[in-house]
Amino acid sequence: SSDLLAPLSQLRLGLLAGHPGDADGAPLPEALSACFGQLVHLLARGGGQAVLPEGSPLLRDATFLETTLAWGERPRATTRYGERCVGPGLHVMEAHDASGKRPMSWVETTVGLCGAGLHAVVAWRPAVCGAVTGHPMVPVLSVQLDDAGVAADVLLPAARPHEWLQVLLGQLAAVAGGELTPIALRSGNVDFQIPRGGAVSL
Repeated sequence: SSDLLAPLSQLRLGLLAGHPGDADGAPLPEALSACFGQLVHLLARGGGQAVLPEGSPLLRDATFLETTLAWGERPRATTRYGERCVGPGLHVMEAHDASGKRPMSWVETTVGLCGAGLHAVVAWRPAVCGAVTGHPMVPVLSVQLDDAGVAADVLLPAARPHEWLQVLLGQLAAVAGGELTPIALRSGNVDFQIPRGGAVSL
């Protein structure tokens, strides 16, 4: 409904769709790329933000890029690690080690996104990677297809991809309204790690 979409479209969300170190042979489903692209488009139109780490498989995914970027535009980092993004729309956060060559770990990347003042993070990993590790202070919603055999906060009906965005928005509304606590927080599957010698000094 429009009442649901209005506040949700103003959220600041992180998007994790796999990780450069994830197992080969488990690509991001094309319909999920499209769903995430639609989510970014909704946030951009509503004044919200979607933040991806550089190195995200989404930034190499033609379906996602066609949905979110102007034709011919190349994704690039728009904000530093852990810094708050300026302005609505899609942002890309620096997420490499001190050498600038290797991507940060899943936990380091999640910490950087959450440090950017996000309301929540939406996260998918191949089922072979098991449960998604969350953050102790910011809700991380795990997303999975309902035929993957893995528990998740958002179970998408594999046979009905046209419903995925509404299912995802419904669970985001439940988290934003305090009605749903993500599995990672409930089970204590959370971690926190600051990168060393690179993006930040604390």
